[in-house]
Amino acid sequence: MDKRLLIWGDSGSIGSAIMRMAPSYKWGQVGAGHVGLDFQDRPTMEIRQKAIRARLSEVLPHAIVHAAGHNALSWIGTTPAEDFMDHFTVNVWSFYEIINQAVAMGMAPMPVVAIGSEAAWVPMRCSSYYCASKAALVHMVKVMARELAPKGWRINCVSPGVVSNTLMTAHVFDQVTKLRGWSREHLMKVMMEQTPDGRMATPEDVAHSVLFLLGPNSGHLNGVNLEVTGGK
Repeated sequence: MDKRLLIWGDSGSIGSAIMRMAPSYKWGQVGAGHVGLDFQDRPTMEIRQKAIRARLSEVLPHAIVHAAGHNALSWIGTTPAEDFMDHFTVNVWSFYEIINQAVAMGMAPMPVVAIGSEAAWVPMRCSSYYCASKAALVHMVKVMARELAPKGWRINCVSPGVVSNTLMTAHVFDQVTKLRGWSREHLMKVMMEQTPDGRMATPEDVAHSVLFLLGPNSGHLNGVNLEVTGGK
């Protein structure tokens, strides 16, 4: 059978790594999903839902990965009003709605992996909405697994620490150095001191974990949050 994998958020480094490496895990077709998650026009939820249903119907996937993510740092007292919806629409709602629509459409049960973050349990200054949204995502994965496991679905999460060579990390580095007045060298020193194996994860580290959870050798893993953090 030609197994089809649908990746939402394929344009980022992690999504791209999963797409690139999927054939070596015997995925025959790898497709990308986009639900209008750019914020220039902030499309309505109904428009996003229609886009999700259309892409699911087009690809008819045998597995789904949600790798879309959003982060904007700000000190409390300076946060723009729209930041709440931006974080929770991308990091929480979009994942839920993809699975919600797939179930509503009567699609066959399949393995699903969401990309979380260590921010789900590590309090990070200037990141209240991001941390809260990732904590919501990780717990939602557990709830969805509990609800859908009897129907044959497997819903898991992979939560990396800081990942090298990603647009998200570059964006956060730029914001942290500006907000805290640190040099990039000092920021890297602090981060490496907090990581027991002394390095950042690579997109490939995360992709291998995701593809393992999608495969047959993880058949009894459901509701798991796999931490890819170098021993933190």
